[in-house]
This record gives sequence, structure tokens and C-alpha cells, in this order.
Amino acid sequence: MNITKKDIIRPFAGLFGIQPVVIAYLYMVGKFTIENYVSTGWGLQICITLYLIFYYSWYENLPVWELEDKTL
Repeated sequence: MNITKKDIIRPFAGLFGIQPVVIAYLYMVGKFTIENYVSTGWGLQICITLYLIFYYSWYENLPVWELEDKTL
């Protein structure tokens, strides 16, 4: 698997971009506290971010993208 800088940076950019959504969700379910945000929100988001590094690397290296490059 060839992991590029783009594969690593994209999930971390998303990690920061998703913060307003996580905070809004915690407010909507009535459980927004700093402790809950840090323990639930950040723990889950760090796991997802690390998972997405490998997922994006796999996704970007699918053979279907080679076909697209040849048709341009």
C-alpha cells in the first residue's frame, strides 16, 4: 500500500472540519459537556482519522482511477 501525504493530511483536515458537527450533535442530544466532548467525541474521532488514512490510501489506488487518467 502506497500512503501519500494527501492520504494522511485529508483525514486530519476532516478531523478539524467535523468539530462543529460533533459539538452540534452533543448539544442536540443534551449531553454536551467538556468531559463528554473529550472522552466521546475526540476518542472516536482520533480512531476514525487513523482508519481513514488507510482507507483513503486504498481508495486512491483503486484501478478505476487509472482508467480515468487514460481518458483525459
